[in-house]
Amino acid sequence: MESDSESEESQYFQGIRESRQSDHRHNVTQGGQEVAWLNAKRGRVLGPNTSMEVTEGDSVFLSVFAKYEVLRKRVNRASLFPRGAARKLATDLGDIVSIGLANPFTLFQIVDLIAEDLQQKPAPEAYMRYALYDSDSILYQKGKHILS
Repeated sequence: MESDSESEESQYFQGIRESRQSDHRHNVTQGGQEVAWLNAKRGRVLGPNTSMEVTEGDSVFLSVFAKYEVLRKRVNRASLFPRGAARKLATDLGDIVSIGLANPFTLFQIVDLIAEDLQQKPAPEAYMRYALYDSDSILYQKGKHILS
């Protein structure tokens, strides 16, 4: 998440710049100052993300650190995006599609996965989400790992 690593990391991940925030208290990188800060109330529901092709026999290791404040109320769907943030998200997703970083179907699936959870769970809930597609882009498995 450090700014000086952005050129390298942006080759592999989308959403780095949009979720980066300076906060040395939560950084786990030696000498680091920046973190991915997600907050549904601020319209930040998707952090750094990537997609990759894997074949039978491949292994993928995923890891994430998380820290969040527990609130005692349920998510108000109307408050997920501040005024104008939904329009900005739609514009940003359109830009991602137009420059070829993702196809519209994949983006729709990502938004659908997030919305599905936000409608059913008390806030906040921190998790790492995954979705697996076959070679024809048909979803065949999805899941999430809840972070303690």
